[in-house]
Amino acid sequence: MGQVQWDVNNQEWGALSGLVADPVDPLALYAVPDDAYASRVIRIRISPEGVPLEAAITADITQAGRQAYYDLEGIAHDTSAQAPAEPGFWLASEGNGRFDHDDYLPNMLVQVDRQGRVLQEVRLPDEVDSPLGGLISKYGFEGITVSSDGRYILAAIQGAFRDDSDAQGRFTRIARYELAQRAWEFFLYPLDVGRKSGTFVGLSELINLGGDRYAVIERDNEEGKRARVKRIYTFRLDGVAPFEGLVKKRSDLIGRIIAKTLLADTRPLGDFPKIEGLALAADGALWAGPDNDGRAEGQPFVRVLEKVPATTDRFLRVLLPPWSVVTGWWARLVGGRTLPASANPPGRCPRRR
Repeated sequence: MGQVQWDVNNQEWGALSGLVADPVDPLALYAVPDDAYASRVIRIRISPEGVPLEAAITADITQAGRQAYYDLEGIAHDTSAQAPAEPGFWLASEGNGRFDHDDYLPNMLVQVDRQGRVLQEVRLPDEVDSPLGGLISKYGFEGITVSSDGRYILAAIQGAFRDDSDAQGRFTRIARYELAQRAWEFFLYPLDVGRKSGTFVGLSELINLGGDRYAVIERDNEEGKRARVKRIYTFRLDGVAPFEGLVKKRSDLIGRIIAKTLLADTRPLGDFPKIEGLALAADGALWAGPDNDGRAEGQPFVRVLEKVPATTDRFLRVLLPPWSVVTGWWARLVGGRTLPASANPPGRCPRRR
């Protein structure tokens, strides 16, 4: 797949880490960059082949009138129950897991209005992520979406918690925040195995396909022929019990693991070292976008599917092997309560470079 210049309209943009489609125009996408650039929302018009034609900054993210600097990794239209009169977006900002360091940054859900003004920041519970410590690793939020009824904001956590030692990186989590109760729940997501031992595999995006059927990008950190996992899976949370704490030996995980279904393998579409964004267009097409790490050129967006099927063949459903829950290798679940949230009013966001 050829490269394209990402300097259309003389706009400085790139390092795209999250996508959402325009609700009307099937060839328009909204995107956010990671911390390679100041935080902003960019609207991109693309050709039917995925080549960027126009790019414009539609909103600079600001706090108290000042430019904000987050490590943005996801964007969703604000269709939540707490949307303002002029709805904007919910954004996912990834933390760095540097507990007890001056440059610590938290994982946050960030609500902004149409002009990009920060309305609220929602942090994870202190047990999970706080300046003094927590369970989460440096692989934090990657993707954000809103439940179909507007009650919840969901975020994908890229990798396993730092002390999930007996899980061997097999699970990460989908975090779900209930707006009215200001409470968090976490659901175990089973990760595929990479080409060899030690290959990192994690999540890079989370979107709602409609009716609370969600899709994620699951990928390894390999390129070319070495790449094994560059896949899009779908799942539902219906009937899945939340999981609190760490995955250890002898955990009772029955009924607590998300069942995922393969929707597409992106490897035949091109070599994507960092496929990061996913968007369901107004015409039903599914687009994916790579992160070009802030370079002047990159790959075009890719139409993964002409139309997302309403359902997927049940025989493609991916479950953990039965022995993983029967032999009791995983630690006992600690309770099942929801965790209180740390919801903070807008404040100055530390700049990350």
